[in-house]
Amino acid sequence: LLILSLAVGLVLLLACANVANLMIARGEARRTEMAIRLALGASRFRLLRQLMTEGLVLSLAGALVGLALAALCQKALLHWAATGAVQLPRVSEVALDRPVLLFTSLLALLTPLLFGLLPALPATRTAITGALGTGSRGGTGSVRMHTRRALMAAQVTIATVLLIASGLLLKSFVRVLQQPSGIQVDHVLTFRTSLPEARYPGLQEVSDFYTHLLDRVGHLPGVERAGASSGLPMAIVSGDWSFDVEGRPSPTGRHPGKADWYVVTPGYFEALSIGLVKGRLLRDSDDQRAAPVIFLNETSANSLFPNENPVGKRIRLTSVTGAPQPWRTIAGVVHDVRQQGLDTPPHAEMFIPHTQFLHFSAGGQVRSMTIVVRSAVDPLALMPEIHNQLTALDPLIPAAQVQSMDAVVSHAVADRRMIVDLIGAFGLLALLLALIGVYGVMAYTTLQRTREIGVRMALGASGSNVRFLILKDGMQLVFAGTSLGLLLAAAFGRVLASLLFEVNSVDVPVFAICATAITILAAAAIYLPARRASVMDPMAALRVD
Repeated sequence: LLILSLAVGLVLLLACANVANLMIARGEARRTEMAIRLALGASRFRLLRQLMTEGLVLSLAGALVGLALAALCQKALLHWAATGAVQLPRVSEVALDRPVLLFTSLLALLTPLLFGLLPALPATRTAITGALGTGSRGGTGSVRMHTRRALMAAQVTIATVLLIASGLLLKSFVRVLQQPSGIQVDHVLTFRTSLPEARYPGLQEVSDFYTHLLDRVGHLPGVERAGASSGLPMAIVSGDWSFDVEGRPSPTGRHPGKADWYVVTPGYFEALSIGLVKGRLLRDSDDQRAAPVIFLNETSANSLFPNENPVGKRIRLTSVTGAPQPWRTIAGVVHDVRQQGLDTPPHAEMFIPHTQFLHFSAGGQVRSMTIVVRSAVDPLALMPEIHNQLTALDPLIPAAQVQSMDAVVSHAVADRRMIVDLIGAFGLLALLLALIGVYGVMAYTTLQRTREIGVRMALGASGSNVRFLILKDGMQLVFAGTSLGLLLAAAFGRVLASLLFEVNSVDVPVFAICATAITILAAAAIYLPARRASVMDPMAALRVD
């Protein structure tokens, strides 16, 4: 939230600088008018009040337009969120409520006070005799000109900071998406079921329900494999559980380690294409009558048995109730899965057969399970038939949280995507405003130098000389603004560090690409007035007053 607020503040600052530049130019054109008002007895305070009122009208008009656009964006976001086109956290809470309206009103009132004074003060400091004698012509060395040029460089600085921030976040987001999840998410359907204890009081009832449900779902046309788990990668994460390793004595009251635990059924690993490293996968025969088994992921196996084959070793989970837990033989090791998210390294994990699991607190089975179905067709198209099978078993058990595994992964990175989208939009908007500001300042500066350019061309300067002169003048400001922007972006990158994944806050390629892009685009904006000046008629330029 802090980063988004900073980005919004920078865009507002840039927009205010743009408006201030325009008002300075307008004040330059109104020098004669202000001189006449002063000559007729108007006080400087009265002129300031008039100019500030004009700025306030502009600010209020902009605020009204902004609120109207915000209302349209809010409706669009709610519609897209309802249709699944976008995934934004807590989008339903976005509203144009009283605090938003009060904050907008406060900004609309303060903005002209802070940034309207900048152009208003020099506009009312006009010398009466000078203004009435020279018309509206100004020089490049005037205070107004220096102010406009400083504002232009500041706009380039702000655009550089926001564009680099966008580049860092985008590169980080791409790195996150490139991380191996450990599963294949295509053509996988997931949904959640929960069995009430009142109607499923015993272990056998719970076990039979999920066994029959998975058997029915697994035989549907188009279904390749079906399984269930107490958790779901990147969506439902289990807690950790202490354990003992056979043959390794532990200090009193302590255990060798902890690992995240998941209760799974046969078919779960296959449905998510979780590969086998050693041993075997879970079988239908691993039921309550068979010897207790357990499965580890690579991280857990490498941590507990770095130089040994873990298959055949035994582990005993602890119990918070003091009830004895059986020793479980490690039957297999599977590949790591990023259960916590694509940007979180795999934790040590253990998988326990559902039919063998004795819940350590209630003595019952895990009643809430996520069903995972791999299909050869569109997974969501299977849901009506799956619902029929679920209803046939128990019409009172609903299928909740129905979504494809693609959607699960997409939702897991929704926060990062939202920040990238918003900061990226702010960066592009800042770049556009900065380019408009660069073009406006250079076009006005070139217009003010019309007589000078006419004299140069009359004395033999070519069109290319004129273009080079104006480009050199403008690019000096662009280079200054870009250089300062690079320094500020390095500091701003430290604020972004917590959001970056495997990306340095001072990433040289990102800094170089963004700085080069801004420089090239700014040069193009400067070239337009430079070219126009280079083709003007020297005699016509000399006649300009």
